[in-house]
Amino acid sequence: MAAVAMPEPPFDPALIGALLRPPDQGYLARIDHARHEATAVSLDAARHLGAFAERVHELDEAEFEELFRESFAPADAVALRRAAELIDRGGWLARHDVLPVLERLLAPLDAARNPFAVLFKAICMLLLAGGQEPPNSGAVSSTRAESAR
Repeated sequence: MAAVAMPEPPFDPALIGALLRPPDQGYLARIDHARHEATAVSLDAARHLGAFAERVHELDEAEFEELFRESFAPADAVALRRAAELIDRGGWLARHDVLPVLERLLAPLDAARNPFAVLFKAICMLLLAGGQEPPNSGAVSSTRAESAR
């Protein structure tokens, strides 16, 4: 019996893992890449990623890292690192373990109007839509197959 090729998800969950980690030199480029990729899954998520990038684009690397440290208590930063590791290992299957972590952290961030609240909303949208093919999934898959050649 021949193996059946599984359709490629329209959004790479590794991008989510990367966005859950503390900001570094390439973080804003990853946000922009994630925003572009998110348009295939959720226009709302893409819009939120754009809003997050707009709010933090003027921060230099040190200021961005400081915002992260001030936004998350050490235990929360550890929870985010573990959530990123779960996504890295389990992909979309880990979303049920990662969503509660983000939901717990989202309320205080949202209340404080912290830019990371917008990012977490986008990530939640992507996780909820994750692994599901959009209505035009054939077009997305064939486009990726063409670009891979």
